[in-house]
Amino acid sequence: MLSATPKNLGFESSPFKITQEFVDIMGGLQSDMYGYYKILILQGLLAARKHMDKLMPIVEIMQHGSQLNCFSKGNVTLGLRERFHLNMTDEQLEFNVEKMVESSLNSLTTRVYDTFQYYTNGISQWERFLSSHLSRLSTFNFIISSWSSGTNIIEQYRRPFWLNRHWYVACDETHSYLFTVPYFASTLMNHSSVPVSSNCTTLPIEQHHIFYDCVTNFTFDSDGCKLSSRYNYVKKLFLRCSYIEDNVVDLSRVQTFIVSTTEWSLYKIITLIKEAMPSVNCLTLDYAYPRVSYQCLENISLKQVKKLCLPQYGKSEGIKPFNWSQLFPCVERLHISINSKSQIKCLLNQFRNLMSGYFYVGFGHQDRNKSIQITHSWLQKQISCPKEKITKNFTYRIENRFSFSLCLWIGENSY
Repeated sequence: MLSATPKNLGFESSPFKITQEFVDIMGGLQSDMYGYYKILILQGLLAARKHMDKLMPIVEIMQHGSQLNCFSKGNVTLGLRERFHLNMTDEQLEFNVEKMVESSLNSLTTRVYDTFQYYTNGISQWERFLSSHLSRLSTFNFIISSWSSGTNIIEQYRRPFWLNRHWYVACDETHSYLFTVPYFASTLMNHSSVPVSSNCTTLPIEQHHIFYDCVTNFTFDSDGCKLSSRYNYVKKLFLRCSYIEDNVVDLSRVQTFIVSTTEWSLYKIITLIKEAMPSVNCLTLDYAYPRVSYQCLENISLKQVKKLCLPQYGKSEGIKPFNWSQLFPCVERLHISINSKSQIKCLLNQFRNLMSGYFYVGFGHQDRNKSIQITHSWLQKQISCPKEKITKNFTYRIENRFSFSLCLWIGENSY
């Protein structure tokens, strides 16, 4: 916060630290959780700005006579004050948060300090230690940050010490990480990614299929690529382009299908799932409103889909709501953006098998936060079935300090 870096080496220049691992845990760049993460950063910055006049005097008091390194370079308090961005409107600040997250994620400097000690120690120390103290060790797995320099680090692991023990290593195409295979082989792959090269691994070429068999998350992100490899164990498939190449992914094993492009019609997606993806039970569709008539879909019902995510649903305004439950009648978990209380009511009436739901106001509709007022009695009325004299047990949590969200859990029926 005060511009100090690890050991005061001056490596770091990104706004803050966020690594690809953090993003992967959140579900990827297109996930709802990653979007929520950016919302929280914005909300935190807005909240901090309200208390800047209380925070600045504390820092100024600490600065006088302090021996801390963070106070040794320039006017720290001025730099801190600038980072509150008081000259920006809320909309400008939202755009600035997007830029800060993107630059932090793509920053090379966040990897420098992690790799500094590795290059000062060297591989020979590992070999001596393992030979002297762990001579009977049969399995050795590791993953470390690497820093591309003039020396090809892979070559050091082609020594008999490593190959004779079948301890094979690899690095990614940018030389960002060094890891043992297959234990730490990446489970993520993009259609546009370059196939594994022998220059990036010590694994014998006849065993390169191991890399592809480890992939469980695959992204079609480019139309022009032609891959000879086949990915047989993909469980999570991302679609970000207009074309799926044949015989690249075994679609029958896919359980989670995330469509983040509007280049595919809803009819085409539904047909693909019905004909080639029998295992899909979790579906994300990036549609505010599908451009398709009910007549085209009236004979299609995907009962296999148990979780449905609609991150753009809240952008549909002034039109008749699309009945998603017609296509997905057995949805038990719903994750969806909304812009009004009436949309929540409509969705609860449509999805009668719901066990849990997460309703949230997304980017662009923050002005609706205060207008959505939910009570226990109102929820009970929407969830229950008066005609059948059924009252469902439920619990919920509402968050509306910064951005409205409703977490709802529905239990067994009470008669």
